Amino acid sequence: QAFVTLTDATVTALVTVSGTTVVRVCHIHATTSGAAETFSIIQGTGVACAGATTTIDSYLGVLGFQTDYGALASLRTTFANGLCVSQSGAAQTASVWVSYAQY
Repeated sequence: QAFVTLTDATVTALVTVSGTTVVRVCHIHATTSGAAETFSIIQGTGVACAGATTTIDSYLGVLGFQTDYGALASLRTTFANGLCVSQSGAAQTASVWVSYAQY
């Protein structure tokens, strides 16, 4: 499991790169402190997905949401990439929690 608090549009690591593993998201939950945001789930190499970033999925106009994924679901990184998140819109506090498997 991983939990982060976002306060701006900076890309923030949820799960760091670990060898050649794949991060598979089982559950994601996000809430904002007021205004709707767009959350982007990103994969990339390096610290906080600094290198070769790619958006895996985006959730538009979110005040709060949660969803579950199966073990073979599409919300996963490719080999040797970390899992990160960013928000866009009004800079505010937002919380993101994920449950994941990494293998």
